[in-house]
Amino acid sequence: MAESVEALVRLAQQGDRRALQLLLERYRPLLGRAVGEVGRLAGRSAGPVERADLFQEGVRILIELIRAYDPGRGVGLNYYLQRHLRWRLYNFLRRERWRLGREVPLAEGDADLVDPAADPQAEGVSPRLERALKKLSRKQRWVLFLTYWQDRSVEEIARILKVKPRAVWALRRRAEDRLRSVLDAPDGP
Repeated sequence: MAESVEALVRLAQQGDRRALQLLLERYRPLLGRAVGEVGRLAGRSAGPVERADLFQEGVRILIELIRAYDPGRGVGLNYYLQRHLRWRLYNFLRRERWRLGREVPLAEGDADLVDPAADPQAEGVSPRLERALKKLSRKQRWVLFLTYWQDRSVEEIARILKVKPRAVWALRRRAEDRLRSVLDAPDGP
């Protein structure tokens, strides 16, 4: 590929269809792996949602991610796409199942969730936010991570953390209040 990925991203973000097509072709194997992984994660519970539907949704998500990518955050495009694509596909699958009246169950092996304070590169967390997150309790970080990074429902978070939904609401409120106070402090985190 004669043009750099950064140049193609800039052109695609400005509406250049050729650049977007080249990026889609370049990241097609990544998309295929993510679709396969989400399909395996869902197992038989995927039901009527076909692999082709997942792939088509993946292309749409990939386009959104390319358009939203900000190289100024210091995270490479490949890493950014890997981190977001899988969970966005999984959320699509869950929404489709919900629409069909059944939710995709969380797999037992879904324990590869990353604590954003433990992994400073998790989902493009800035160093300032990373320091602020470290001031929260582990459960508060989990609640924020599962809510905002993985788009999980309160019921799912309660099930994962083995607490009542009411406790999830309280943890989230306290975590948001604490983050707000830490980030708004004049000396900052």
